[in-house]
Amino acid sequence: MAYDLGHRHVIGVYSSAVFDLTGSDAVFKSQGEEEYRKFHEFQSQKRHAAAQS
Repeated sequence: MAYDLGHRHVIGVYSSAVFDLTGSDAVFKSQGEEEYRKFHEFQSQKRHAAAQS
């Protein structure tokens, strides 16, 4: 059963409008999906470590 959006405004936002994805896009295009995944994991670990300090 679909959610009724009849009386609501729905706004879509591209992630690229909010975040700078230049680095990850360059990794994906030049090194492929596996390195792209590693890049994101590394970035996630950096953010987590920064939040812990």
